[in-house]
Amino acid sequence: DYHKDRFSRPIVRRLFNSVTGKKIAILGFAFKKDTGDARETAAAYVCKSLLMEQARLTVFDPKVTDSDMERELKYINTDQELMTDYLKREDDIFFAADGAPALFTLSPSAMFYT
Repeated sequence: DYHKDRFSRPIVRRLFNSVTGKKIAILGFAFKKDTGDARETAAAYVCKSLLMEQARLTVFDPKVTDSDMERELKYINTDQELMTDYLKREDDIFFAADGAPALFTLSPSAMFYT
């Protein structure tokens, strides 16, 4: 579990040791670059960890479907109630980032680096 939480702990620390109720924009959910492949993506573990802290996550990844994202989060035993209450998928990158004090790129997609 240490390795799975290794990325999310600094996020919480940098946001004054609490992400509860804070909007965090997640850019990219897919495992592979420029695909919709969400199987065993590290982004799912980061999202699960942040959801457990009750962060309001807005995920933007135009290639990953809602059902694929939900399936992967359920596969790693993410609480359904947390997903319902604190997770939103956004089709527009600007809406995903709007009002978020933090924005994290979790996929190597070229669209996030150009």
